Amino acid sequence: MRTNGTFTDLNYNGGDAGAAAIQEHGRRLEVLTVANKWPDPSNGYYNDASLRNQIITSWTYTANSMPRVSAPNWWWGQIGVPTGLAEPLLLADDMIPLATRNSVLTKYFGSAWNPGKNQGANMLSQAGPALIQAVLQNNPSRINTVVTSVTNEMFSYSGEGIARDLSVMHHGSGCKLNFYSGSYGVNYLNDTAKLMRWTSNSMYNFSPAAVDLELRLLLDHMEFLTRGDTMDIASGGRSITRPGSITYWPIEIHEAAVDMQSQGRRLPELEDAIDRYLNGIDETNYLSGNRSLYRGDAMLHSRQDITATVKLLSNRTLRPETANNENTKGFFLGDGFTMFLQDGDEFGARGEQEIIPTWNWQRIPGTTIQQNGVIPYENMFSGGSRTAGSSSLVGSTSDEKYGVAMMDYKRAGVTLTARKSWFFFDDEIVALGADIDDAAANSSVFTTLNQVLLDGDVTVSDAAGGRRTWGLGTTDTLTGKSWIEHDGLGYVSLDATSKLTVQAQTQTSGSISLPVFSAWVDHGKKVQNSTYAYAVVPDVSADQLDTYANNLPFDILANTATVQAVRHRGLGQTQVAFFAAGSIWLDADTKLTVTQPCALIIKQDGDQFTITGADPRQGTAAIVINVNRQLTGTGVTWNAATQTSRISFALPASPYQGSSITRSYTLGAPVTPPTTPPTTPPTTPPAAATPVVYDAETRILTVAGGSGADRIMFSQDSTGRISVQINSGTKAGPFSNVERVIVFGQAGNDTISANTLKVPLEMYGGDGNDYLYGGSASDLIVGGNGADQIRGNGGHDVILGGNGADYLYGDAGNDLLIGGLLSLYPDSLIPAFTPTAVASQPWGTDVQATLTSLSAALTSWVANMTTLPSQLATERSEITKDGTSRDLLFGGSGADWFYAAVAQQDMLLDLRKNEGDRSDELPAAT
Repeated sequence: MRTNGTFTDLNYNGGDAGAAAIQEHGRRLEVLTVANKWPDPSNGYYNDASLRNQIITSWTYTANSMPRVSAPNWWWGQIGVPTGLAEPLLLADDMIPLATRNSVLTKYFGSAWNPGKNQGANMLSQAGPALIQAVLQNNPSRINTVVTSVTNEMFSYSGEGIARDLSVMHHGSGCKLNFYSGSYGVNYLNDTAKLMRWTSNSMYNFSPAAVDLELRLLLDHMEFLTRGDTMDIASGGRSITRPGSITYWPIEIHEAAVDMQSQGRRLPELEDAIDRYLNGIDETNYLSGNRSLYRGDAMLHSRQDITATVKLLSNRTLRPETANNENTKGFFLGDGFTMFLQDGDEFGARGEQEIIPTWNWQRIPGTTIQQNGVIPYENMFSGGSRTAGSSSLVGSTSDEKYGVAMMDYKRAGVTLTARKSWFFFDDEIVALGADIDDAAANSSVFTTLNQVLLDGDVTVSDAAGGRRTWGLGTTDTLTGKSWIEHDGLGYVSLDATSKLTVQAQTQTSGSISLPVFSAWVDHGKKVQNSTYAYAVVPDVSADQLDTYANNLPFDILANTATVQAVRHRGLGQTQVAFFAAGSIWLDADTKLTVTQPCALIIKQDGDQFTITGADPRQGTAAIVINVNRQLTGTGVTWNAATQTSRISFALPASPYQGSSITRSYTLGAPVTPPTTPPTTPPTTPPAAATPVVYDAETRILTVAGGSGADRIMFSQDSTGRISVQINSGTKAGPFSNVERVIVFGQAGNDTISANTLKVPLEMYGGDGNDYLYGGSASDLIVGGNGADQIRGNGGHDVILGGNGADYLYGDAGNDLLIGGLLSLYPDSLIPAFTPTAVASQPWGTDVQATLTSLSAALTSWVANMTTLPSQLATERSEITKDGTSRDLLFGGSGADWFYAAVAQQDMLLDLRKNEGDRSDELPAAT
């Protein structure tokens, strides 16, 4: 400090830099004043007269000779300088002359309080200096005005400030705002907490409601955005490229927690938050929960081992801010950026170099971007046509413990489109992507799993199970189902067609070079209908991850343009992102259908059926949900004719549209079989003419349907006699001494039910979308062409789905389920015939040989369920895929063997190796 009270390294003259120097001048005076007043025996500056005189001299210079603020940026005059001077002036009030203090207030605080002009964090930043000014000038009216204005601002829930979902929104264009809980939001939180501490236990106390809202902002929002030294990057807008910013904000959140202890509310949670920051996360203080930000377009998730966030892009909000030459490369930062934090230093530790300068900004974690090297920059202070998404079909739902987020990715200036979703569970986060299209992409399209600072070695395992470990300077490629472990975080590729690139390389920007770990899926160029699927697993070693990858606790039920869904077996929970009206099988008995896009979490626990849901488009009309089980509860209508429960799932009204609602229902027993096939047959189908033939010599009962939609129902009485009814015709039988039943559905959408039969059955659905139900013995069931739903029921069954999108359910017994068709036995091998001709077997000897061979395959399977029956294929190449259709295979109890088509992304709904289940892949057709 010079003798006149100025500092030698500060230039107080000129523009923004001069204003910044005045602000810093005030901060230094605060430090010196605290030193002079701190009554600690080890503090040599306590009551030091020389230091006291220097402080007084410096304030005299500030009052009389320091330049006024002449910065072009209004912020310095109204916020920056008053904030820098207010607290040090209050501390020094008993040291300096009254005239000096009043001169400083007149000179620098004249425009520091204008609540009608500013909103949100800017208004809160003015409130602190305004309150201090009122205290110094003994102005109770001003103190009341400050507290009242801040309270009104907190509860406005519109424009800049706190939104209904606790997101802090700032800087907008029209009705759209930026999600800005970092930076502006942290300032808002910290400034409010200070005001509440300053006024606590006084006549100017904030109301209990205002205190509760501040605590919610802190504990139910900000704490979910931070872990260790790091705060969510996407929430920081343009501020993230300021050195040290993302590791500075957690300090201010910690200070707010300390300040809010003065209010005496939610103290255990505050103590845990403070302990997490000071001492790290352990089993006593960890934060657990999930939050859907339906105003901020984000989802937040926290467990003991991980904090995860995802930022979505819709047509309702602006992408993270790029302005004033800050965050100039952040064009894609809001396009699904997914942040995983375990230690809290993955992107940089406090006081050390953050990764931000060396980031590859087209490989932002969670995003799907063409790697063409072009990153547009728009100064959002001047508007811009590419600052928001183009789709309203973006949102999430949460029961505050688990959550699913979904994004129909479309935006101006970007040719790539995609359907993306994220599923948040206790021990994993699953990410799915489908319908990825960019026909104009002359460069490869990447979906990035992560890009963080390298911390130790990387271990990978390829599809063949080969494991390797390597360090800096390595790039590796994995194809198919594989896994990666780095820094205790695991990544499991769930898509057998994916090509993963993993690298640990030095990345450089200017004079900064850092070791960086990256992993991404390469979709190639000119992408059409591409997909990805991966899980992120925290706190695992390489050995633990290998075990996990071979015993996944969840099943991917769907990953298409219309529906993406994951069922977690351990949690009894299914999370679904419906991008359009559609259906999903939750288990072998329960099918759920919706009539509009929505995000759902369905929890099944005994007879309790709980749905949490939201409309990502933020409409208020009820979601119509149909379930093929009888439910009771609010909004449920049971249709006995169709055996379907219709739920009118009412959604929150304005201003809470887009938020989640949870409702519980009681679930009845499964309805088996359905009373009607998918395409309802005629109410009274015509009677079929003698399509039933019993051969007393072979003891085989043969039945055939016609060319239309048939309903063929078998029954067996207590004496073993079998009857059959086809459509509205006279029931045939009963037949005694039947040892085997053969039934041909032929064309049409048929329902064939033999669930009461106790003798072996051979069933051929034929063309059409059929419902086929076997009996309690060991059966052969062949779906044929069409989207069939097949259930084996009891016995050791052989089930072939055939061509089409089939659902195969083995049920009890050790079943062989084949999603595709056999190349040796095409679906068209049995010619169409009239039901009356069934006795004469109107097909050639080659077809009869095939049917005999298939019957023998069932016998072989029952005799030896450890190998594929030789009658089906002596070589795997003789089994082929089924066109472009995707099958769902559910084994049920018993040791089942699944054959699934990789290219069609067939789903194995309950592969349980601990029960002896096995799986194999259907190779591509030749």
